Amino acid sequence: MVGEIRFKSISLKRIFVFWIAVFFCASASAINSTGVSEVENTPLNLDTVLSCGEWKEGDAFGYYRLLVVAVNQGAGDEVYLQKVRSSIENTQAGIVWTQAIVELNNEHDQYQLDHASCEALSRNSTFVLSMTHEDSPVGKFERFLIIPDQRKRYILRKKMGSR
Repeated sequence: MVGEIRFKSISLKRIFVFWIAVFFCASASAINSTGVSEVENTPLNLDTVLSCGEWKEGDAFGYYRLLVVAVNQGAGDEVYLQKVRSSIENTQAGIVWTQAIVELNNEHDQYQLDHASCEALSRNSTFVLSMTHEDSPVGKFERFLIIPDQRKRYILRKKMGSR
């Protein structure tokens, strides 16, 4: 019969039931893993994720992460900085805060990401973005340095460039 499993012995049936139970328990524990909170808050049209640098406040510590999200059917990109807490003994990993880089996230003045990189020196980290403005001549791009900052969340510096 289709859809029916017959066992020649009780021991085979017990082994089969055991492995089915293991599979469902493993699936349930994966669903409750510490990374779920990070994944479920991530936009579906995410283009780039870049982790860079470290932070420490008292016993808490973690890293910074940059998210680049395509908007307007790929006509532009929005940029977000996240402060992510790493898990330790009694603390779950998770996002401490998410900050839009408002200078780059303007629907009427759009940028598109060409390249993203990280320059990390221990706790002093800088995200480096090469972006093309919607009105830029061909071959011209703007370079942005996003520096995570404890007080202001980030510092943005802009430099012009060409290919």
